[in-house]
Amino acid sequence: MIAAVLGAVEGNVSALGAALDHISHLGIHTVFQTGHLAVGGPAPNEVTERLRVSDIPAVQGEMDRQLLRYARKPDAWRNRLVREGERPRGPVRANLIADFEAALAALTTENLEWLNRLPRRLELEIDGAQFFVCHGSPASQSELLSPGTPLQRLERLREMAPVDVLICGGVAETFERHLGNTLLVCPGPLMTATGAAHFVLVSTESGTPRMQSVMVSP
Repeated sequence: MIAAVLGAVEGNVSALGAALDHISHLGIHTVFQTGHLAVGGPAPNEVTERLRVSDIPAVQGEMDRQLLRYARKPDAWRNRLVREGERPRGPVRANLIADFEAALAALTTENLEWLNRLPRRLELEIDGAQFFVCHGSPASQSELLSPGTPLQRLERLREMAPVDVLICGGVAETFERHLGNTLLVCPGPLMTATGAAHFVLVSTESGTPRMQSVMVSP
C-alpha cells in the first residue's frame, strides 16, 4: 500500500491542487493531511473546501486550533497574549491577528465547522498496516519535532504510538526516522522555498515502511 502525506497547506490552494492532481495521476487513493490548513495564505476557504469535499483524512493543526479559539473569543485571545507578555502590537503577533481575521472573513460557516470537527489524531489500519497521524507529536499538538530532536525523545513518542507508521505534522523540515519497527514520517510544509509543491509518499509494500519525497510545480 502507498499513501500520500501532505504537510501544512496554509491557505495555498494552488500548491494543494498541484499536489492532489499529481497524487491522483499516480493512482494513489490514500491521502493524509497533517494540519495547518487555513491561516497564512490567500485562499483559506478554497483549501478547506477542497479537503472537505474530497473527504481526505485530516487532523487539526495547532494554528487551526488557535484560529478557532480566536473565532470564539477574540478579546480573550488578545488579553491572554498581553498577560503572557506577548503583546500583539509587534509585527509577528499583529500579522498573526490579521491572518486570523482574513481567514475568518473568507471561511464559510460550513467549512469553519468542518475545521472545528477535525480530530487531533487519527488511528487507522489500512491493508494490515497501522497508521497514527497527528500534528506535533503523540504527546502534544504543540510539540514540534525536528531532525535534531533527540533519539531518546523519539523513542518515547514511539512508545506512545506503537504503530507501523507514525506521521507528525507541523515540522519546518521534511525528515524520517526508523525507530525499531516504526517509521516516523514528518512531511514538512506543502510549499517549498523554491515555490514547488511538496508531499511525501509512504510505502508499506516491501514489509518495511519507506518514505519518498515528491515535488511538483503548482
